[in-house]
Amino acid sequence: MGPKKNRKSEEILLYEEVKKWFDNNSRNSMESGRTRLNNLANFALTTNLDPLEMVQMTEPEFYKIVEEFIENEEKRGLLGSSISKKVDSVRSWVASQGMVLRPINIYRAKENPTISDMIVPNQEELRTLIITAGSLRTKNIIYFVAHSGLRFCTLGRDKGSKGLQLKDLPDLNLEGIPKFSSVPAFISVPVNLSKNRKKYPTFMSSEAVEHFEAYLLQRINDGEKLTPTSPVIPSGGKNEFLYPTKLGSLVKDVIRKVGYKMRPYDLRAFFATTLQIAEGRIGMSRSVVKAFMGHSGEVTARYGLGRGNLRAEIIEELRLSYQQCEPFLLTQSNRKLLDIKSQISDLIEKMKSGDVRTNSKDVQSNVRIESEQIKNGPRERVFPIGRVADLLEHGYVFVSSLDEQNVVLRLPEDRLVS
Repeated sequence: MGPKKNRKSEEILLYEEVKKWFDNNSRNSMESGRTRLNNLANFALTTNLDPLEMVQMTEPEFYKIVEEFIENEEKRGLLGSSISKKVDSVRSWVASQGMVLRPINIYRAKENPTISDMIVPNQEELRTLIITAGSLRTKNIIYFVAHSGLRFCTLGRDKGSKGLQLKDLPDLNLEGIPKFSSVPAFISVPVNLSKNRKKYPTFMSSEAVEHFEAYLLQRINDGEKLTPTSPVIPSGGKNEFLYPTKLGSLVKDVIRKVGYKMRPYDLRAFFATTLQIAEGRIGMSRSVVKAFMGHSGEVTARYGLGRGNLRAEIIEELRLSYQQCEPFLLTQSNRKLLDIKSQISDLIEKMKSGDVRTNSKDVQSNVRIESEQIKNGPRERVFPIGRVADLLEHGYVFVSSLDEQNVVLRLPEDRLVS
């Protein structure tokens, strides 16, 4: 069935009028244009109508055929939302040829029962996904969506011909060992990868930066020569970038392994939800929330988004806003480390200003205890497979496989690793 529909798509694309319509739909997104073309081809196959025959009919005649098509699709058990998308594609085609098709009611057109019971992951569930992801590439895809709010079509789109490049990460220094000069690290999403066709800013968390630096080092060791135009997430195949569907499928494989009821796109929902929580708890500006999500609105006027490069002071203001909400994004273990570091910094500052009324030995002791807590780190650690048998005997708990050489174990409650 799939190949037959694809052949029909290529067949109707030979018509000059259909080709113009397809090209127009593909200007913003090649994937969107291809989807509409396939929907039109599917309608043509089902109704035995040529696209040019459709627009030669009167509107009442064509309206009846569309109604019958909807009824047949409903009998097949197709979701109302899916039927609606097909009809919208047909409506777009005939509209391009001057026919205005009246609105048609489609049962439950705006409902999607398949995602009604899906979850938006929390920080611990996100951590599980990161641990379970088998490669650094997949881990970084997860971080770019969950911690930066990027759409999959920003990382790669248009048959792998476009995507985010290293030059879009201005804080990244490629001389020698790749390193970010500032954290959180700035991401400048270019116009051609933005859904609303406006350049917008977002950031990479400290966790994401650590994983991405490791990923770049791995790519260098594998023989890749990194340049400003290198893909942030390369395909590793004939295309330079990955398709959005391939990016999503890599994440979907990880979700399937852990058994969560969620979609890959729910990682972006995690980012959006987290910013909304930050908005309520720390007073983060609604305009900044919109900016990081790549949404248009009042933020355009305030920060001048979409009108060229941002001034350095504006980037730093946005960086500070992101840094304030970062604790809500980080995994639970790393949040604890961040809190401990923050407590130590506060303690030292209070000691310098004389706000802490205690002797220096007490202060030094407190700092030493907190430092040991940082040193001990999270209770889940990566160990080489060769050590697993011995460690399990000593009370360690298996969590998951990380890759072919390493596994994740949870430390016993009564044991610390130096």
